[in-house]
Amino acid sequence: MKRFGRILVIFFALLVITVLVFPSFFNSKVKQAVLDAFAQNVNAELFFSDVSLSLIPNFPDFTIGIEDMGIVGVGLFEGDTLVSAAEASITVDIMDVISGEELGAKSIVLEEPSISILTLADGSANYDIAKESEEPEVIKSETESGDISFAIQSFEVADGEFIYFDQSTEVFI
Repeated sequence: MKRFGRILVIFFALLVITVLVFPSFFNSKVKQAVLDAFAQNVNAELFFSDVSLSLIPNFPDFTIGIEDMGIVGVGLFEGDTLVSAAEASITVDIMDVISGEELGAKSIVLEEPSISILTLADGSANYDIAKESEEPEVIKSETESGDISFAIQSFEVADGEFIYFDQSTEVFI
């Protein structure tokens, strides 16, 4: 019976060490994936101080933590900060990280965000930062149905600040 107990203790010790050390092998890969995905899909600049990867908060899924992050506009809104946050945490499926395929978020948490929405009199908006798709748009008829799935199970904003200014309608909140 003592031998079984020792094997069990060793197994759990190895499991804990694996949970603590395993994410460090993928840290640089995830950091580059975040930068690449942002650059491919968004006309804005992303800045952050550090990216961390952990299994502990949402085991068995990975939690990607982005510290001191923000999104700054380019072009007409150059230098205008759309979003900044002390920390952004994104939970992703462990298999997405291991396979290296597209990362789909399960949950997003923003700590102390500052979000500034600005719409100019001509209708230009600082939040319109998505890049144009190079694929032609496919329009479905009313009789066709498509599968819709959202992987995000939760979205949380803690201690946030929100500013909305629409110059075209003169609304400021």
